[in-house]
Amino acid sequence: MSLQKKHQKPVPQFVLETRRQQIWGSTHAMEFLLLGAGGGVFLINLLLGSEIDLVLSFALVVSGAVVLILDIGHKLRLRHVFSHFRTSWVSRGAISVLVFLCATSLLLLARYFSASFGYYPQVELVLKAAGACASLTVMVYPAFVLAASRSIPLWHQPVLTPLMFAQSAISGLAAVSIVGAVTGQGSAYSWAMDSGTLVLIAAILSMVGILLYVLSRSNAAGRESAHLLSRGGYSRFFVAGIVLGLIIPSCLTAYALVFNGYLASAATVAAGALVLAGSFLFRFSILKSGVRDPLIEDAELTRRFERRQNWDAADISAGVVRQ
Repeated sequence: MSLQKKHQKPVPQFVLETRRQQIWGSTHAMEFLLLGAGGGVFLINLLLGSEIDLVLSFALVVSGAVVLILDIGHKLRLRHVFSHFRTSWVSRGAISVLVFLCATSLLLLARYFSASFGYYPQVELVLKAAGACASLTVMVYPAFVLAASRSIPLWHQPVLTPLMFAQSAISGLAAVSIVGAVTGQGSAYSWAMDSGTLVLIAAILSMVGILLYVLSRSNAAGRESAHLLSRGGYSRFFVAGIVLGLIIPSCLTAYALVFNGYLASAATVAAGALVLAGSFLFRFSILKSGVRDPLIEDAELTRRFERRQNWDAADISAGVVRQ
């Protein structure tokens, strides 16, 4: 009897339980914040035409690109990131970052050397159009990267795309407001930027409410994500992101919108800093609260799946390789 048991083939083990993702975290949240804020600053620069905003957007996106490269870590992985643009939003986002940096660099060089080589408005228009398209992609591509993980209901919600765009836009407004208040160059547009900040805060709060409502009536994984965000392990980051990044800045922005002077400038700087900090906490909590839907999977098949995609561990969750 014992020999028969010894030579029996192992019975496949099936697992039916929710699993929290363990790949995406603070590094990706910082990358998404820097890239989104840089894209938002560029769009604001198209409206205001400030050279300082163009430099700021370039610096923010460069910082986000550095975080991305450090996270990828290996030259082979970096090559793969750019080679899967047909199937991967990671590749499309990386290409958009490269296009954005090229367009902003050429715009800065054109403005700097315009006195020596002349001004060509057609060339500047083409560069601005390329930069605008790339900045829009940079602002929203994280939502599409997350949505590729169909087994995580939190990341696969349609409202997450406009929510990520609004977070990027308000982060860009916060960065521009801080620089404008410190340098004194934002006074001419402070009313418009403060009004836009309040509108975006109201929109973000509405979309967050919709997201939590939909998740609370979703499957087991979605309900667990809603619990993690509202009352679970990551609720402190999520609530801090809402309170510090939206509610308190709305009060400070409303004060700066009504009053003038030194205190109004200080309120603008404080509101911008809190928005940036809250945006990071919000993105971090969204990433860490991702819970996979219960799937029946054999342990050996899972190991093969991971070995097939081991060129970039982050892309196991992002779905770079066709599944």
